[in-house]
Amino acid sequence: MSTAVARKGFLQRFWSGAPDAKLRTSGGDVRAVWRPMSSAIRWRPTHDTYYFVAALRTATNLPVLCVTQTALLRLESAIQESRIGVPYGALAGQFCVCPETGSEFLLVDEVMPATAELTERDFADRLRAELRSLARQATKRGKLPIGWYISGTGDDLRLDEEDMDLHRQLWPEAWQFVLLHDGVGEAQRAALMRYEPMTKRLYATPFFELPDTAAVGPSDSDTVLRWNNYRSDQQPEPRSAEEAEPVRGRAKHSVTSDTVSPIEILREPDVPRPPAIPARPPANARLVFIDGEIVAFSDEPRHSAR
Repeated sequence: MSTAVARKGFLQRFWSGAPDAKLRTSGGDVRAVWRPMSSAIRWRPTHDTYYFVAALRTATNLPVLCVTQTALLRLESAIQESRIGVPYGALAGQFCVCPETGSEFLLVDEVMPATAELTERDFADRLRAELRSLARQATKRGKLPIGWYISGTGDDLRLDEEDMDLHRQLWPEAWQFVLLHDGVGEAQRAALMRYEPMTKRLYATPFFELPDTAAVGPSDSDTVLRWNNYRSDQQPEPRSAEEAEPVRGRAKHSVTSDTVSPIEILREPDVPRPPAIPARPPANARLVFIDGEIVAFSDEPRHSAR
């Protein structure tokens, strides 16, 4: 089937009504909604490349994650302006299908900050109660609870065992995630973490930053992201903390079915090639591996200086 024919078929389905795609959840199937992905920026974590392995095991069929630029700005604001010691909250959105490509994705477009303080005495219980409440609120408004966030986790961006159990209880779906965050300004580190049951660990996953009308403005910059542990071939550098106003720009690269597909995650990372063996080693030479390099030594006797 040609690209033109496939696109025509998707457009016909778009005009005929809702998409046929469904997202399976423990509470029932969720119907997809149409949402164009005309442009986006793809970000990949640099501190954790386990997503290559996870894609080969269990994550191949998981919908890719997208976060609107408005949601990213609201998340940063919610964390920096929080009046509680440990900023946290829920992230909600929709299960979407792009009418032009047919690509399925989860869109985070709502940030729901919690207001209840977490204390050492009832940290886990309060966190559980607040996240459940926020998830119910999102569901009542027709939103899909896709994940949650918590700041102040440290540079290693990890959850302890108790919080990991809580994440699995409240967010049991393989497509759900927790956003771990730490730092301020240019020192910000964060990651969208999914759970891999085979190794029982969280791993950082790539995601798309999706421009929306609320984030478009006069700035020439394309990204609002300020996490220094993610990189993009489309937008090499995250937004600088020296900018006086939040950046509201448009992404410059269109997203096609090739870039949206989770198959892209299966690409192997660039691995440096080992040093090449000299094409013409000296006569009677022997090769020795020293300090990561192959060195040729000649067995010919040395001539002593007179």
